[in-house]
Amino acid sequence: MRTICRFILYIIGFTICIALGVFLAWQNPSWIANIKLEIKDYRQYHQIKKKLWNRGFHLVSIKSSSDGKNQEAYYYSSKASNSKPLIVSLHTWAGDYREYDSIALMSKSKNINYIHPNFRGSNTTPNSCCSPLALSDIDDAIDFAIDNGNVDLNKIYVIGKSGG
Repeated sequence: MRTICRFILYIIGFTICIALGVFLAWQNPSWIANIKLEIKDYRQYHQIKKKLWNRGFHLVSIKSSSDGKNQEAYYYSSKASNSKPLIVSLHTWAGDYREYDSIALMSKSKNINYIHPNFRGSNTTPNSCCSPLALSDIDDAIDFAIDNGNVDLNKIYVIGKSGG
Protein backbone atom coordinates (compact mmCIF):
# COMPACT_ATOMS: atom_id res chain seq x y z
CA MET A 1 0.00 0.00 0.00
CA ARG A 2 2.82 2.38 0.86
CA THR A 3 4.51 1.77 -2.46
CA ILE A 4 1.30 2.55 -4.33
CA CYS A 5 0.84 5.83 -2.42
CA ARG A 6 4.42 6.83 -3.13
CA PHE A 7 3.97 6.01 -6.83
CA ILE A 8 0.76 8.10 -6.97
CA LEU A 9 2.55 11.05 -5.32
CA TYR A 10 5.34 10.84 -7.91
CA ILE A 11 2.79 10.80 -10.72
CA ILE A 12 0.96 13.82 -9.25
CA GLY A 13 4.25 15.73 -8.80
CA PHE A 14 5.37 14.88 -12.31
CA THR A 15 2.01 16.01 -13.73
CA ILE A 16 2.18 19.32 -11.84
CA CYS A 17 5.71 19.96 -13.18
CA ILE A 18 4.62 19.23 -16.75
CA ALA A 19 1.55 21.46 -16.41
CA LEU A 20 3.66 24.28 -14.94
CA GLY A 21 6.17 23.94 -17.79
CA VAL A 22 3.43 24.09 -20.42
CA PHE A 23 1.82 27.07 -18.68
CA LEU A 24 5.11 29.00 -18.51
CA ALA A 25 5.95 28.16 -22.12
CA TRP A 26 2.75 29.89 -23.29
CA GLN A 27 3.28 32.99 -21.15
CA ASN A 28 4.95 36.19 -22.30
CA PRO A 29 8.58 35.98 -21.07
CA SER A 30 9.01 39.77 -21.06
CA TRP A 31 9.20 39.77 -17.26
CA ILE A 32 12.69 38.28 -17.65
CA ALA A 33 13.82 41.33 -19.62
CA ASN A 34 12.70 43.62 -16.79
CA ILE A 35 15.10 42.09 -14.26
CA LYS A 36 17.83 44.61 -13.49
CA LEU A 37 21.27 43.23 -12.78
CA GLU A 38 23.78 45.28 -10.86
CA ILE A 39 27.35 44.66 -11.90
CA LYS A 40 29.70 45.81 -9.17
CA ASP A 41 33.01 45.02 -10.83
CA TYR A 42 33.43 44.73 -14.56
CA ARG A 43 36.71 44.38 -16.39
CA GLN A 44 37.18 43.80 -20.05
CA TYR A 45 39.45 40.97 -21.16
CA HIS A 46 42.27 43.30 -22.21
CA GLN A 47 42.22 44.91 -18.75
CA ILE A 48 42.73 41.52 -17.09
CA LYS A 49 45.65 40.77 -19.40
CA LYS A 50 47.17 44.18 -18.72
CA LYS A 51 46.87 43.71 -14.97
CA LEU A 52 48.87 40.47 -15.07
CA TRP A 53 51.58 41.63 -17.40
CA ASN A 54 52.15 44.94 -15.57
CA ARG A 55 53.62 43.02 -12.63
CA GLY A 56 57.29 43.11 -13.57
CA PHE A 57 57.09 41.43 -16.96
CA HIS A 58 58.60 43.20 -19.94
CA LEU A 59 57.02 43.32 -23.37
CA VAL A 60 59.85 42.54 -25.78
CA SER A 61 60.09 42.30 -29.54
CA ILE A 62 62.20 39.48 -30.95
CA LYS A 63 63.30 39.47 -34.59
CA SER A 64 62.67 36.15 -36.32
CA SER A 65 65.77 34.42 -37.64
CA SER A 66 63.58 32.85 -40.37
CA ASP A 67 61.87 35.80 -42.03
CA GLY A 68 62.95 38.90 -40.09
CA LYS A 69 59.47 39.66 -38.70
CA ASN A 70 59.21 40.76 -35.10
CA GLN A 71 57.37 38.61 -32.61
CA GLU A 72 56.10 39.96 -29.33
CA ALA A 73 56.71 38.17 -26.04
CA TYR A 74 56.41 38.81 -22.33
CA TYR A 75 59.66 38.23 -20.52
CA TYR A 76 60.83 38.06 -16.92
CA SER A 77 64.53 37.90 -16.11
CA SER A 78 65.54 36.39 -12.80
CA LYS A 79 67.17 38.83 -10.41
CA ALA A 80 69.40 36.09 -8.92
CA SER A 81 73.18 36.32 -9.25
CA ASN A 82 73.47 32.62 -10.11
CA SER A 83 71.95 31.03 -13.20
CA LYS A 84 68.29 30.00 -12.97
CA PRO A 85 66.03 27.78 -15.06
CA LEU A 86 64.08 29.16 -18.00
CA ILE A 87 60.36 28.50 -18.43
CA VAL A 88 59.17 28.91 -22.03
CA SER A 89 55.39 28.98 -21.70
CA LEU A 90 53.51 28.59 -24.97
CA HIS A 91 50.03 30.07 -25.33
CA THR A 92 46.95 28.12 -26.40
CA TRP A 93 46.23 27.79 -30.08
CA ALA A 94 43.15 30.00 -29.79
CA GLY A 95 45.06 32.70 -27.90
CA ASP A 96 48.25 34.67 -28.23
CA TYR A 97 51.09 35.93 -26.04
CA ARG A 98 48.76 38.35 -24.18
CA GLU A 99 46.54 35.66 -22.65
CA TYR A 100 46.61 35.04 -18.91
CA ASP A 101 49.25 32.57 -17.76
CA SER A 102 49.35 31.63 -14.07
CA ILE A 103 52.77 30.08 -14.62
CA ALA A 104 54.11 33.60 -15.17
CA LEU A 105 53.33 34.63 -11.61
CA MET A 106 54.69 31.37 -10.23
CA SER A 107 57.92 31.85 -12.18
CA LYS A 108 58.31 35.38 -10.88
CA SER A 109 57.60 34.35 -7.29
CA LYS A 110 60.29 31.63 -7.57
CA ASN A 111 62.65 34.09 -9.32
CA ILE A 112 62.86 31.88 -12.42
CA ASN A 113 63.48 33.19 -15.95
CA TYR A 114 60.28 33.18 -17.99
CA ILE A 115 59.28 33.97 -21.57
CA HIS A 116 55.83 33.80 -23.20
CA PRO A 117 56.37 34.13 -26.98
CA ASN A 118 53.69 34.77 -29.56
CA PHE A 119 55.04 32.20 -32.07
CA ARG A 120 52.91 33.54 -34.95
CA GLY A 121 49.76 34.20 -32.93
CA SER A 122 46.47 32.39 -32.67
CA ASN A 123 44.90 29.78 -34.91
CA THR A 124 43.50 32.52 -37.15
CA THR A 125 46.93 33.01 -38.70
CA PRO A 126 48.19 30.45 -41.24
CA ASN A 127 51.69 30.11 -39.76
CA SER A 128 50.62 29.48 -36.18
CA CYS A 129 51.06 26.30 -34.16
CA CYS A 130 53.50 23.77 -35.65
CA SER A 131 54.64 25.64 -38.75
CA PRO A 132 58.39 25.94 -39.35
CA LEU A 133 58.10 29.71 -38.70
CA ALA A 134 56.35 29.17 -35.36
CA LEU A 135 58.96 26.63 -34.26
CA SER A 136 61.72 29.02 -35.31
CA ASP A 137 60.06 31.79 -33.27
CA ILE A 138 60.13 29.56 -30.18
CA ASP A 139 63.85 28.91 -30.71
CA ASP A 140 64.42 32.65 -31.15
CA ALA A 141 62.57 33.36 -27.88
CA ILE A 142 64.81 30.87 -26.08
CA ASP A 143 67.91 32.50 -27.60
CA PHE A 144 66.62 35.92 -26.52
CA ALA A 145 66.16 34.76 -22.93
CA ILE A 146 69.62 33.19 -22.87
CA ASP A 147 71.21 36.36 -24.28
CA ASN A 148 69.35 38.69 -21.89
CA GLY A 149 69.20 36.71 -18.67
CA ASN A 150 71.19 34.44 -16.42
CA VAL A 151 69.81 31.13 -17.74
CA ASP A 152 70.95 27.69 -16.63
CA LEU A 153 71.42 26.03 -20.03
CA ASN A 154 70.74 22.59 -18.53
CA LYS A 155 67.34 23.66 -17.21
CA ILE A 156 65.27 25.03 -20.08
CA TYR A 157 61.66 23.87 -19.93
CA VAL A 158 59.12 24.34 -22.72
CA ILE A 159 55.53 23.93 -21.54
CA GLY A 160 52.08 24.63 -22.88
CA LYS A 161 48.62 23.33 -23.62
CA SER A 162 46.40 23.17 -26.67
CA GLY A 163 48.54 24.78 -29.41
CA GLY A 164 51.41 25.09 -26.96
